[in-house]
Amino acid sequence: AGEGAGQSVTGQGSDLADNIGQTSHTLDIDLTAPLIDFTLSAPANANGWYKANVTTSFSCSDALSGVADCALPVTLTTEGVAQVITGSVTDLADNTASTSVTLNLDKTAPVVTSSALPVPNANGWNNTPGAGELAQSRPCVRQGVASPGSYTGTATAKARYSERPASPGPR
Repeated sequence: AGEGAGQSVTGQGSDLADNIGQTSHTLDIDLTAPLIDFTLSAPANANGWYKANVTTSFSCSDALSGVADCALPVTLTTEGVAQVITGSVTDLADNTASTSVTLNLDKTAPVVTSSALPVPNANGWNNTPGAGELAQSRPCVRQGVASPGSYTGTATAKARYSERPASPGPR
């Protein structure tokens, strides 16, 4: 019998006296795995990171026997890199399938510090054009602009947190 619902199987047998017996049975046969896909509650940023909890929802289908069990949504709340979320589906014939997604979650803004170069004198003043320096607690994308009389800068984590440090800068 092939794959499908209501497949009829018949058979017969005979004994040494040529008596013939027959039987038939109906079978439902599903040899094909069900389908599973996922959707995420929000897109990752351009660097592939999330800065807030993200929920993975699963959708399941089976064209023949139907879905018996489909994975429930999973919300990622723990910070980390390359965290794998897996969902699975089982159809009524006990065929299974699964899918996975790898997520990066960083909910903590970087610690940013700044300093003026050269170091101001005891009165907090410089008499030469100055520059500035930004430092952060972990790998970030750094941007800074310095000009005589002012200093501004930002440090942005890969999860796109931004902080503007308070700095008197060169004066």
